[in-house]
Amino acid sequence: MAWEHFERYGAEQPLTVARLSDGARLEGAILSGVVATGKQRVFMGYRTALRVDFREIASPASPTMHASLVALDELSRAQGYAFDVVGLRPEFAESGLSFNSGWGYYKGQRVRMLMGPPY
Repeated sequence: MAWEHFERYGAEQPLTVARLSDGARLEGAILSGVVATGKQRVFMGYRTALRVDFREIASPASPTMHASLVALDELSRAQGYAFDVVGLRPEFAESGLSFNSGWGYYKGQRVRMLMGPPY
């Protein structure tokens, strides 16, 4: 909508996306940001978007970064694209300190991991 502003932060993260109709591997990018509303740009939620095949698929404003990533996965699959990132795997978890930072932990790894890059 015209009153929603998607304020992206950070650089696009390249990843490989599968087109479900024929299994083709495509180059894509994932980006994250916040959704602000109105003239004062009041925080509304988080959004994650996928650029692939000259299109941009974006999640609706979600209360958490992880929820926006999950919503994007559902939307992209409905439109015929699939991607695999750490944040979508069941072994990924956020801690109390990493919550909504985009970072978390993956079972078996001793270092923190960004939820968006390809696994």
